[in-house]
Amino acid sequence: MRVRQIQPSDAAVARRLRLDSLADAPDAFAATMQEELALPDAQWEARVRSNAEGIATAGFIAIDDAGECGLVVGVWLPGEPPSVALNALWVAPRARRLGAARALVGAVEHWARARGATHVVLEVTETSHAARALYAGADYEPVTEPASTCGRRGAPAIKLHKRLR
Repeated sequence: MRVRQIQPSDAAVARRLRLDSLADAPDAFAATMQEELALPDAQWEARVRSNAEGIATAGFIAIDDAGECGLVVGVWLPGEPPSVALNALWVAPRARRLGAARALVGAVEHWARARGATHVVLEVTETSHAARALYAGADYEPVTEPASTCGRRGAPAIKLHKRLR
């Protein structure tokens, strides 16, 4: 299993992984399949360019022997403390429990540290037990804020954060 940052030529790969994630776990993400399918190629290319530049966002792809199998995006958040949001984490069923998710989270954390962030924040649906276990094992802690919802369907969610060292 290896992880690499998205490259400018990865628009088709990023689009496929994103659509696969929405098909697999539609309640876990803010966007719907219909919204993402309707995006023009130019918007996919703009997303990928931003993720490749690694300034406002950085995207990472997990790859196993069978090909690309996971995706995550870090988003720089304005304000204090300097923070990054971990978004859109997804791993294909064939690659789960093999370290892909941990590697993707680690890639965002590495990018966040390099950009000067002191915190990574995220939201995870309450019913995403495997994801919650992953984040707990990576030292993410609940944020003491009112309950939130995740995704357009408003699935109950938990906000988590990690202080980077």
